[in-house]
Amino acid sequence: MFGKIGIQLQTVAFLGALGNDACDKKSVKVDAPYHFNCTYEAKEETTTTLTDVVLCSTSILCVVDNSVTGTQDVQVQLPRAFQKLNWDVQPGGYW
Repeated sequence: MFGKIGIQLQTVAFLGALGNDACDKKSVKVDAPYHFNCTYEAKEETTTTLTDVVLCSTSILCVVDNSVTGTQDVQVQLPRAFQKLNWDVQPGGYW
């Protein structure tokens, strides 16, 4: 283990635009380089004020080994309906 990288994504979609998609691991996909051991969860956030939208929170935690060099990409695929996105990337203590 070399260090950890945390990625937080918050997205919003209109309820009717999702079709068969949802805020879950079947609809949200993460693809990372082999140097990264990533785990993630996607869960729907409930709200009492907005009933016509779906708020989706995705948390990704990657444990990175010491062979990583250069620029690395962690690709996240979200359903097309999630057009608004707020994101945050935080390195662990060793970075």
